Amino acid sequence: MAVQDSKPRLLSIIDSPYLPFHIAGSEVSTDTTMSLLGKHGRVAVACGFPDNGSKAFSIRARAKLAPSGVCRGRLNGYEIFRAWDYQKAANFAIRRLKPDALLFQYGRYDKFYNKVETRDIPVLVFLRMTNYKTYGMDAELISKAKNWRYFAVSDFVSQRFQDDFGIRPAVSGPLIRPEKVAVGSTGSKVLVVTTHAQKGGKHAAAVIESLSHLPFLVIAGRGKESSITQRLKALPNVEFITRLTDMREAYSKARLLLLCTGTGTGLKDPDPIYEAAGRVVTEAQISGIPCIVPRESGALERINGGGVGVSVHAPVSEWAGAVSSLMCDEKLWQKMSGAARLSSAKAENHHEHVFAQLLTSINTLISARS
Repeated sequence: MAVQDSKPRLLSIIDSPYLPFHIAGSEVSTDTTMSLLGKHGRVAVACGFPDNGSKAFSIRARAKLAPSGVCRGRLNGYEIFRAWDYQKAANFAIRRLKPDALLFQYGRYDKFYNKVETRDIPVLVFLRMTNYKTYGMDAELISKAKNWRYFAVSDFVSQRFQDDFGIRPAVSGPLIRPEKVAVGSTGSKVLVVTTHAQKGGKHAAAVIESLSHLPFLVIAGRGKESSITQRLKALPNVEFITRLTDMREAYSKARLLLLCTGTGTGLKDPDPIYEAAGRVVTEAQISGIPCIVPRESGALERINGGGVGVSVHAPVSEWAGAVSSLMCDEKLWQKMSGAARLSSAKAENHHEHVFAQLLTSINTLISARS
């Protein structure tokens, strides 16, 4: 039977307690799921609990009262399964939904291998990060997972995956809706999107401290306040934004984006986090905000003249120099701002283009199974 007539069922698995409440950073998962509506007969999401608020309390209470321990509901047209452990929610959804394919967006890949292989369910793994080894993906699992296919968010991720496993995934950029991030005018600050130590937070803090004459806007991470955050809060040239729900608030105050992911090579983490694609780079470029990014990252692919790449191994002084040059040289800033807008307007950055590639990969999986 043809795919369009069989009304296939798709389950999206996400290791994120924030979906679908559109906290900054989670829109990529939400948009992926919502874009699939109307393309498949039944679309569902399995994920964890949101962390606070009245909706979170209601969801947790419903899960506690349910014999399965899973809260079931609907939102924006798709089904959603939640539990304290997203793996429990996913296993429950697999039993109930009996999906024709899985879209694995985040989580421990190895925890689902037996479950999906015994049911002969094809899996499309959306590789959004480079530290996939910490998610239980290794050569042994890759060799056994015959029904798994891979889709990378950047050529950088695809190349690293090929180097590690001998498989070259298809490549496309992150799903971005310009109308959700574009601003009419920008501000005067250097925007820093993370202070997490494993994502270059210490390096970013050192850059900020060395440029006391420039204003910075920092999006503080969720959870317990880090020592890096405490260190930066003592500086008079730093403004903090916390619990951001709309990135336009940040972009409207930014003149420049600083992304330091991958710096700080002295970290003990055996699988350091490098910037996979730099979603925020394209988001910022839509409004003409130039970006300074790690040269060894997927973010560099998105610059195209609309910013500067600096090596993750470069000293703080080199990063600080790049920031100072762009902030203080109006002619250079105007040139890169224009290039940023042109870069973000390319077809490969359009939501429809990226989604079409993703949908083709999913339908190919389902067709093969049929």
